[in-house]
Formats: sequence, structure tokens, C-alpha cells
Amino acid sequence: MKKIKISELPLFSSLKGLFTIGTDDQNRSVKVSLEFIETDTKAAVSKAETSAANADRAATETRTATSACQTATNNAKTATAQANTARDSANTAATKATTSATKADEATAKANQAKAAADEATAKANQAKAAADEATVNAKTATASANEAAETAETSAANADRAAANAITVKVDIQEMLDRLIPTGLTVTAPLRLTLGNPKASVIAKLTPETALKNVIFISDDKAVEVDVLTGRLTTLVCGKSKVRIIPTTNVSLTKTLLIEVGEATLRLQTKSALRLTSGGALRMN
Repeated sequence: MKKIKISELPLFSSLKGLFTIGTDDQNRSVKVSLEFIETDTKAAVSKAETSAANADRAATETRTATSACQTATNNAKTATAQANTARDSANTAATKATTSATKADEATAKANQAKAAADEATAKANQAKAAADEATVNAKTATASANEAAETAETSAANADRAAANAITVKVDIQEMLDRLIPTGLTVTAPLRLTLGNPKASVIAKLTPETALKNVIFISDDKAVEVDVLTGRLTTLVCGKSKVRIIPTTNVSLTKTLLIEVGEATLRLQTKSALRLTSGGALRMN
């Protein structure tokens, strides 16, 4: 099997389908999915964008209602001006009738004409008044619609603010969770010299803080010793020296490298001229 360095692995920009190594409450090696972090973040951002779009639509409806209200007001002003013109025409006709009193026939004819004009002007005035009343009603309706649209826009804006606040809260929660899971310190305990056939040696790695994921792999150059990638158990191969790397997979910047030497077993001396023995009388080896 070809071995490659961690730095040579391809960079992956998404958490989907990404796993990390960890141990469960029974100290068994397991894989842990990180996809839920990306899913929660995308859901929060999508909700904030939807609320912002609703606020834009409400603002557009408000501008449309305001334009309709202005048009209705202009129509009311035009109708009022027409009514004033008709009233002035009626006054002029009445004045002419009074002045022509000495000419009865002519005055009567003119009075009749003036009356007809006055009647027509009154009808127009009544029509103008009706149009003005209708325009007033339309203006009130448009104003109510504009107010309702403004309230809707305010509600949408408030919802957008809440959604944005929720998105920020989710981001903070995720960051806090990552801060608890990612290790910030690594302490390594291991023998730096072994003898051939030593069956009990191991590299022990401790990550801090306590909440950090306990994901550590051990890699040896296999020149003098080989190491179990997950447990750190050492197996001597030949006399010589080997480099052993201890790599926290969730924070590779904490990686440490040990130089372990393997030598032949030697007899231990009690004094310069006496060998050290075990309690059973056997030779004690280094």
C-alpha cells in the first residue's frame, strides 16, 4: 500500500459526505459525520434570504399604492375646478338677466337661456361633485391599502431581522461547538529506547481540552519499529532508529514527531563486577 502525507491529500471544500475519526463511550474507533454542520448553516442562510425577498415585494406594493393615491387626489382637484367654473357661469347668467329687465322679451329669452345654462351647469356641478366624492372614496381606499402595505412591509422587515439574528445565533452555536471539538493541545508519552522483542511498548497521546474529538493516528517510517495506526502500540523490527508521527486528524498543526531507538537486549549490572538478577533469580535485561 502506497503511503502519502496528509499535506498531499486533495482539498475538499464541502462537509457533505465528510467523516472524521473518533471514539465512542466504549473507547471503540468510529467515524463521525460532519455533514450536519453544513446543512444547518445553509438552512439558516436560505431562511434569511427568503425573508429579505418578502420585504422587497412589500416595499414595491407600498410604492404602487402611494402612486394610485396621488392620481386619485389629482382627479379630485380637477373635478373641483370644473365645479367652480360652472358656478361662475351661472352667476354671470343671473347678472345678465337682472341687467336686461327693461327689455322683457329679450330678458325673458336670455333668462330662459340663462336658466337652461344654469341647469346644465348645475347638472355638471352635481356630476363633478359625484366624481369628487368618488375620488375621495378612492383616495381613502388607496390610503388604507398603503397603510396596510406599510404594516406588511414592517412585519416582513421584522421577520427578516429575526431570521438574520437566528442565522447569526446558529453560526455562533456552530462555532462554539467546533471550538469544543477541535483540540488545542497534544501531550505525548512514549519510550525513546526499546530492545528487540519488547512486547509492551506504546505511544500514548492525550488531547486537550477534554471535549475535543479523540481522533489521533500514529505513523511510523517502519525502519526500526512499526506502530499501530489507531492504538499507538509499538512493535520492534530491527536495531536502529525510527521516526514516529502522532497526528490529531482534527488539528494537524499539533502533530509531533518522536525518534525511537531500538537496540539489542543487554544484561543489567548490579555493580561493575556483578549482574543484576530478578527476584526469581533470572538475568535482568535492558
